[in-house]
Amino acid sequence: MKNVVISTALFFALLTFMVYSNKQLYKFCGSVVTSCEHLEEKLKNDEWEDSYDEAYKLLEKIKKDAPGISVYINHADMDLVSNEVYKLTQYVKQLDKSESLASVHSIKHQVDNIMKIQELSIQNIF
Repeated sequence: MKNVVISTALFFALLTFMVYSNKQLYKFCGSVVTSCEHLEEKLKNDEWEDSYDEAYKLLEKIKKDAPGISVYINHADMDLVSNEVYKLTQYVKQLDKSESLASVHSIKHQVDNIMKIQELSIQNIF
């Protein structure tokens, strides 16, 4: 009887962790996509100072949240996003519009892929 209680408690603890982590992941990815959309608009309008501020905020968000998210997902995916954000800040700093927009698009695409991969479904379990 004791083994059943322990197994059930561990199962619910794992399930709770999965739901919480998935919620945090979607919150993080949603905020990154929103930041990228704002940044993209500023880049299209050639607002370089505001674009750099937005890119730097995105970099700080990635630095702060990526280590916790990397525990739950494949860290290589988060490394790709992180590296692209570092490149983005330099492209914006150098006023390179085409590379900046390409980098923003790459970040959004990678974050969308992360959300698709981590979606809770039967297909992802098996």
